[in-house]
Amino acid sequence: MSKNKLLLLLALLLTAATGAWAQTEITTIPNGDFETWTYDGEDMPNYWNSNATSDGSLAAMSGGKQLKRSTDVRPGSSGQYSCSIWSKSTMGVINIGILTSGRIHFGSMSSIDKANYIYSDRDGSNTKNNFTNPCAMPFTGKPTAIKVWVKYVQGGTGYGNYATAKFSATIHGDADYVAYNLAEHDNDNNKALVVASAEQEIAYNNGEWEQITIPFNYTDNDVAPAYILINAYTNAYPGKGKANDYLYIDDIELEYAPEPGIASTYTVSLKDGVKDADKWTVKVGEGEAQALPIGGLKGDGSETVTLQYNGRLKVKCVKATSEAAPAEASVPDGAINGKFSVSDGKQVYFSKGNLRYASGAWSFFDNQYDYYTSYSADAWDHFGWSTSATDYGKNTSTTNSDYSGDFVDWGATMGTGWRTLTSDEWTYLLNTRSASSVGGTDNGRYAKAKVNDVPGVILFPDTYTHPDGVNAPTGVNATGDTGWNGNSYTAADWTKMESAGCVFLPAAGMRIGTSMGGLGSNGYYWSATPNGPGNVYDVYISSGSLVSANFGSRIQGLSVRLVQEATTDAAPAKPAATVTTAPTGAAIVGVGKGTALVSGGVADGGTLWYAVTTTNTKPASTDGFSDKVPTAETITASGTVYVWYYVKADDDTHSDSEIAATAIEVPVADIVWDATNVTDIDVEGTYVSYTKEGITLSANDGEDIYAMWADNGDPKTDGISFQVYALGGFTFTAPTGKEFTKIEMNAQGFYGWNEANLGVGWTYFEDETKNIYKVTWTGSAASTDKLLPLTEDFIGENVKSIGFYLVDAE
Repeated sequence: MSKNKLLLLLALLLTAATGAWAQTEITTIPNGDFETWTYDGEDMPNYWNSNATSDGSLAAMSGGKQLKRSTDVRPGSSGQYSCSIWSKSTMGVINIGILTSGRIHFGSMSSIDKANYIYSDRDGSNTKNNFTNPCAMPFTGKPTAIKVWVKYVQGGTGYGNYATAKFSATIHGDADYVAYNLAEHDNDNNKALVVASAEQEIAYNNGEWEQITIPFNYTDNDVAPAYILINAYTNAYPGKGKANDYLYIDDIELEYAPEPGIASTYTVSLKDGVKDADKWTVKVGEGEAQALPIGGLKGDGSETVTLQYNGRLKVKCVKATSEAAPAEASVPDGAINGKFSVSDGKQVYFSKGNLRYASGAWSFFDNQYDYYTSYSADAWDHFGWSTSATDYGKNTSTTNSDYSGDFVDWGATMGTGWRTLTSDEWTYLLNTRSASSVGGTDNGRYAKAKVNDVPGVILFPDTYTHPDGVNAPTGVNATGDTGWNGNSYTAADWTKMESAGCVFLPAAGMRIGTSMGGLGSNGYYWSATPNGPGNVYDVYISSGSLVSANFGSRIQGLSVRLVQEATTDAAPAKPAATVTTAPTGAAIVGVGKGTALVSGGVADGGTLWYAVTTTNTKPASTDGFSDKVPTAETITASGTVYVWYYVKADDDTHSDSEIAATAIEVPVADIVWDATNVTDIDVEGTYVSYTKEGITLSANDGEDIYAMWADNGDPKTDGISFQVYALGGFTFTAPTGKEFTKIEMNAQGFYGWNEANLGVGWTYFEDETKNIYKVTWTGSAASTDKLLPLTEDFIGENVKSIGFYLVDAE
């Protein structure tokens, strides 16, 4: 080299820092920005397909054009195009618009039929107007989430429960995976192909663009990723929505976690002692030359780094080495994933909720905003000062001497590693630590807020990115009277903020003796630091103040929030046992009968446990749950019961799952007719009526009106067949001394019932997505108004069950 200059492309050497993929790896989404289209009579985005390129026996009828290139792009985009899909009405049926990386199959006119689905057709291709697209998208990555910009525009009003669009992605093995319209159509062989899946319904956002991030949920299937099936729908429910619903899609991207030991960014520097150190410069891409060292370089292989020597020495070679980043600490079981500095060089994780003691067991509340609002000797979360004399403060004494002795940390109740913060640590956390900018405030540490309508204080982790789509906090680090309502977050908002590492301390008040006070107005959290013989430091929060080193008497019952230190050798969190198939509720059960309330639940890593309540209030803990499938045997009154469930881990390799967020509602009637007791039913005009358990069904014409049990050899389709060929209809008569308040008939389907003249007091309701078809009478009488009184030619779908709700006659 005549000028003794050396140019070195570090990207070729720093492979340990860039984590480059082998050529066989496919880890990105082709044409995810929808900038590449082929026009041959019809716009087609390269690598993507839609309704117009479907297959199946009804493709010609159902597969018209419902996709086009759009110049309506997301905010801040440097591109020219997005993709738009829309719904249309075909013969009175809504045909939703679909964008897919696979192939759509139309095999039935019924939108919820199993013959309609989307699949990865590995060997197939879609050809439209001489342009060909593949019908499967090869993919071998393992991303943590998929991000997409969407704009949902509704074509009408009155959507009811069907007011959302949907976006989904499934990473699967080397097979033709099928995405069925309804989960109930799926099968074990198909499920076994899944590596990971991500799905989210898209709520109407006033027709504005928004970016959503959907995490992938990975299965335990022993299968390597080979393809990804990505689908976007104008409505989340088959056949629902309105004509001209539009969904715009733009910039589909994937998120990946940094590889263990590989830095997401890196620094280039010279080793100590190198001669002519000031003669070296570095360029990033086509940028200007800079002096060494230089940091913040991307570790994903997207940047080219050029190192240049400008001195007079002869350079024979350059050796590049990399130092792996230290392994990240594992988040402890029961902790929130945000890390918080509590002193120089020390960080902690907070527990997922306040500490509680209920029914003889210690645990954390399921939600960070939960606390008890009244005193109970069997349910504690407001503890006096914890000493050996007070059993961790479970004491209602108002005498200070009863709390004498050395502090006994509440952390011992929850296992190794848990502890209570000292007063100095609380003060450092709230007043001193360095943290990310939040809501325009540097070192954003906390903000007062209402979460799920519960007042309290949000703590932001040291490193924090506020979630997209959630209002930015105001009044950050403000101790004065900013009020609770300056920030108000729904439970859904909070789920996103909690996932980003936020902690919430509810204003749970305090207890003195057995009296509670300040609930929702003030909050008090113990430290581990005494202040003389009778007092202890605590943290005090209210709408108008926040005091990091408040102090009060040992007799006060205050809240406790535990922490674990963030260390690289912390015990890894055990994966939670999961519900792979949710239980299904019985259509209806009778009071005192042995009928199971739920069936069909499947768990992985544990066993389903159940609890039944008569109100729709989620149990505070798993106390009282049982592995026995609940029945109606102990139910004493008609109405509705609520079945809650969770998965209790089978062994030490898993942790228990959370209690399901939504209960299974099961209607309970006083008397039920179904396959267990009325297979002998036979009504023939006025000649033969039928009575069971005191209730009589009779016809109101001499002949040609029938009700009989239809045995098709399949319990799923067997039921009572109502057939009417003359005027008059049917009448139900209550047992002696009783009156009906409601009669509810559950049919197999809609046929006949949805168009029939049912009669006075009778109504029809259906929900195809849940397979619900009900014919209901309401009133107050010993006998009903006639059912089907003016019908002369009726055969309806079989009725699986009839529930009768009764009261004493006046």
